[in-house]
Amino acid sequence: MISNKINRVILIPLILITISQWSFAVPKTKVLIPKNSRSSVSMVISGKNLKYYPLSVDESTILTVRGPGKLKIISRGQLNGDSKNALNYFLYYRINGGKKIKADFNSVNADNNASFNDKSAGTPSVGENIVVELLRGENTVEIWNGSANPKVYIRSLFTEIKEKKIDWVKLSPMYPNEPVSLVTNEDVVSYFRYSSSKSLKIKITGPTF
Repeated sequence: MISNKINRVILIPLILITISQWSFAVPKTKVLIPKNSRSSVSMVISGKNLKYYPLSVDESTILTVRGPGKLKIISRGQLNGDSKNALNYFLYYRINGGKKIKADFNSVNADNNASFNDKSAGTPSVGENIVVELLRGENTVEIWNGSANPKVYIRSLFTEIKEKKIDWVKLSPMYPNEPVSLVTNEDVVSYFRYSSSKSLKIKITGPTF
């Protein structure tokens, strides 16, 4: 009887620790609402009521988020009326003021498991994804519709990525090996001379990033 009590006392903390460790390992995903959003449409996707945001040709839809992490932009075109013809559409997106990137989606069919809450709006197409990895710090992503027809709507999900710990390692050059000692904050730090005529050569064994 005493043995059974001891086993129970030991077993319960082990289960709690396992569950706790598993919960911390699950990455966090959140829905991003466009910074300049003026309207949205409701769609029922596989029984869930979700908000999507319309894209414009002239004005970008702006997303802001703090990285690092993965951004998933789900786009759905609008098939008018009872049309079952596949859609062809394209989008542009830009990350942190960089170059515009074009994303083409061809032969996109209607989604049999999706509908607009407003039945007169027609039928949403199958969701197509753009996935980008965002770096540490504040990130701004702009998205445009490539043409006025068809109308395209997006929903954006951001999944956090745990930052990798960086271990800094002191390196000494192979040549020239002419250290100069400097005193900074009461610590002696060695620097090495190099010039346009004497290049600095360092040998590193990876992996590194």
